[in-house]
Amino acid sequence: MIDIESFNKGLKTTWIKKYIDANNHGKWKLLFDLELRNYGGRAFFSGNLRKSDLLKYFKLSYPFIVEISNIWSEITFENNVKCTDHFRSLNLWHNSLLRINNKPIFY
Repeated sequence: MIDIESFNKGLKTTWIKKYIDANNHGKWKLLFDLELRNYGGRAFFSGNLRKSDLLKYFKLSYPFIVEISNIWSEITFENNVKCTDHFRSLNLWHNSLLRINNKPIFY
């Protein structure tokens, strides 16, 4: 039996993968670009954001983008740094583990 909720989350994460893909030139990406222009565009999804930080500090207005961003953060957030190399591989921006004034930083 398929878990519908997991299946739905999987489908929604494919939107992000297609948005990040530089070879995909769909017009629908303009909506994402417009919504994420103040948060770094594609770089927004390369960070390590905790879901609570995403909801608190990033004011997204389109419900679909909010939903898939929440799903993406549930899947990709890493709370533990395993070693120095792992820490160095993490993105500086949009990272809940690196904070200034108790907020994740982005440029």
